[in-house]
Amino acid sequence: MHFHDALTRLPNRLHFMELLDAALTARPEGLAIFFIDLDRFQQINGTLGYAAGDELLKIAAQRLRSLLGEGDFAGRVGGDEFAVATSSKVERYLIALRKPYRILQNELFVTASIGVALFHCTESTRLNYCATPTWRWLR
Repeated sequence: MHFHDALTRLPNRLHFMELLDAALTARPEGLAIFFIDLDRFQQINGTLGYAAGDELLKIAAQRLRSLLGEGDFAGRVGGDEFAVATSSKVERYLIALRKPYRILQNELFVTASIGVALFHCTESTRLNYCATPTWRWLR
């Protein structure tokens, strides 16, 4: 079974969920999960082609990866959707994703929408309370 997205080389949705489950158990102090969607991604695919969209996804994944601290992880969980489990502030990710992208001799300015879920889990609440919102979003 493949655990990584072939294009971005980030963990895929299934592997991200496995990593998240382990992280919630190992980090009782909690963590934040950022759900990231690249804005107007379909327009880029439609006007510049799928090669440009693929390149945008690869660069975005590299930027996310460069911000990960020890114990943090990111995954590609949908077409233009990423998830990051971290103890960092969301502003770092917004700034990194907002920088211009140089793709096929074009300079693209892409924004991202980011939803944040904060988890502080104990063994008694982890399964019933903590995992449910994440599972709903990722399914």
